[in-house]
Amino acid sequence: MTLTQSFIVQNDTKILLLPKPTIGPLGYTVRTVALPPEVPAIDNPLVVGAIAALIIPLGALFTWFLLGGIWSAATGVSTDKLRDELERLDFLFQGQADSLSLTKSGVLQAFTELDKMLARVFMSVKVAKTDFKQLLADFLFRGVLLVLNLILGPLQAFSHLLGLLALKLFPKSDVMTEFNNWLENRISSDTKALNYIRGKRNREPQFQAQTPFPDFYSQFDGINLDF
Repeated sequence: MTLTQSFIVQNDTKILLLPKPTIGPLGYTVRTVALPPEVPAIDNPLVVGAIAALIIPLGALFTWFLLGGIWSAATGVSTDKLRDELERLDFLFQGQADSLSLTKSGVLQAFTELDKMLARVFMSVKVAKTDFKQLLADFLFRGVLLVLNLILGPLQAFSHLLGLLALKLFPKSDVMTEFNNWLENRISSDTKALNYIRGKRNREPQFQAQTPFPDFYSQFDGINLDF
């Protein structure tokens, strides 16, 4: 045994033989890459149904807002008769305006209450204390209205589109008469509900507005700020 062998290979030494790399036809080393594990297929009908019940409404809501944006852009660049016709179709996207109005009012109320709290803490301004229970009830009620509007808005637009399709395909059919009666019944129901709620609300004592919340100009009462 040579000196090198006696130094490297001992009785308690194990020799690890590594596999030789495979050389490709162009002289490059071919390496084996392990593939990721396969994603198991979802065979449970309950899981598939739950996923579909989540994706379909979200897709319909996204499509509704996308069509509303396209309609708004097309109306803005159109002229004459086409513009008038597109403006008359705004009922298809009326729910979007309601959603934006509810969101805007909620944000404005939140910022107003935040301004009051900051003024009370840092400016020592005497303002009416915030009724947090009423504030929470307002946000919850507005949130429920927003969710309902996001659900019913696309359905309402879809029902109107069905009416337009029936008008195009069957203008003289009894289907149009039934559709018109259906719309009139919905309008009548909403009108009765609105009149009932307004009547009940007008009988109750209305809230009297207090001193307006101090702003920049109210701090300089009596001083002419017109420069």
